[in-house]
Amino acid sequence: MKLYFVRHGQTLGNMTRDYSTTAHDVLSPKGVEQAEQLAERLAKYEFDFIYSSPLERAVKTIAPYLQRNGRKAELWPELSEGCWQQEWDAPVPKRKQQATPLTVDEELRSLFHWEENASFPHEDEVYQESVQRLAQGQEKLLARHAGQKGNILLVGHWYQTSRTIEALMALPRANYERFHHSNTGLSYLYQRKDGRFVLEFLNRTS
Repeated sequence: MKLYFVRHGQTLGNMTRDYSTTAHDVLSPKGVEQAEQLAERLAKYEFDFIYSSPLERAVKTIAPYLQRNGRKAELWPELSEGCWQQEWDAPVPKRKQQATPLTVDEELRSLFHWEENASFPHEDEVYQESVQRLAQGQEKLLARHAGQKGNILLVGHWYQTSRTIEALMALPRANYERFHHSNTGLSYLYQRKDGRFVLEFLNRTS
């Protein structure tokens, strides 16, 4: 199994450092440009499977590549960003409402598919829930592809990608800075015959 991880392009939140509104998920003008450049950079790779976070910043980052190459990506809620800013021991809230079902803007919908009944993480998801969700994503990935040949592209986020690489390499959880990912930074991890994962390169941006 060969895994390629890419972080989404720059968002308005990344640009302004203001994550207090929903606009923080929108790609900035630079982020839109980065998405186009990423499509060119990825052209030299051949991917057997493409999985993406369903959050807007990830969807619109990989969309140019999918459009140019006639590909579709599967949306995984498990690849959404984790709540790393929150208190680690915050209690899990009791919710009366179901999570919002997955959806994609009409003009991009033909580029993506997802499992029936899949939904976005709860807006008030706490740290412990995000840790569990990311772990489910790792288990899902291994259940589908462990020990198999194939190139897999995962489109996601800084913290989520860092945690996933740590888990696959069986490393103790550390500060999220361990595997820093710039916007549209690309990393490559492969699985050896003995099952261990090796990080070949980290955070390439060109």
